[in-house]
Formats: sequence, C-alpha cells, structure tokens
Amino acid sequence: MCLRSFRIFFFFTILTVSATAQDRSRPQDIHSCIRFAAEFFRWYAPLTQMRLDGPAFRVAIEQKPASFAPELLRALQIDSQAQAKAKGEIVGIDFDPFVGSQDPADHYAIRNATERDNMCTVEVWRDSTHDNAATPQHPDAIAELGFSAGWQFTDFKYPTGVS
Repeated sequence: MCLRSFRIFFFFTILTVSATAQDRSRPQDIHSCIRFAAEFFRWYAPLTQMRLDGPAFRVAIEQKPASFAPELLRALQIDSQAQAKAKGEIVGIDFDPFVGSQDPADHYAIRNATERDNMCTVEVWRDSTHDNAATPQHPDAIAELGFSAGWQFTDFKYPTGVS
C-alpha cells in the first residue's frame, strides 16, 4: 500500500471511530428518549401492583440505578433510607414519585415528548385502555430526562398535584 493510500485509509478510519464515539455520547433523536421512558415504565408499572417490603421506587433505584441522574438517585436513596428507619410512620414522600400517585395504575403511556439540548421531557399518562378507568384529562407526571452516555431521569413533576 502506498503512503498516500495509507493516509486516506487512516483518515477515514479515524473519522469512523470518531463518529461511532460521538453516537454513544449524544442521543440519536427524541425517539430514543421516548423508547427509554416507555421501557422503564413497562418494567416499573407491574412493580407498583405487587406486595413489596417497601415502596416500589426502592426496587427501581436498587435494580436500575443507572436510570437516574446522580442527584435524583441520591435524593431517592435518602428518602428510602429514612422511611426504612421509621417503622410504622410515613416520612418523606408518601406517594409514588415516578407516577405522582398513591394509587398507581398497572400500565402507563408516554406522550407529548419534547427534546432540546440533550434534555427531554415526556408526559406519563395512566393508560386507561388497560385498567378500564375513565380517560384521564392530564398526565400523572412529567418526567425530565438528561442525556449523558445514555438517558437518565433527572426530575419528576406533577401537573395537578398528587392524586
């Protein structure tokens, strides 16, 4: 192989490796955020219906800690630890922080996603097609996600208060 051919080959190899590395550090599009949130809630919603020794969100932070930004994970861990110490009393949050409810549904749908600057916001809706409930008029929660080598939940907000 001549020197010129080698340089061209080397240049394209570097471009390919660089592009691959960039793909892992940036979201592909808003669809990857929606997919991440939907997969999480598909896994999480059944937990909320089980009899557990503690809140369902404790299982989520123990089994899927990478799904949460470090600040949110730490806050949830602190709340979980405080609740575990307060036998028979409710301390901290007294509702499911991921769905904003004391009575979670067995299915949730992700709707109305927006993405900007490696941040994504999705609405988390009670999926009434599965639980024979009335069609909800508002999302149960609004999840905010950030992208840093993968999507992570950074915050949850509740548009109408906790139900």
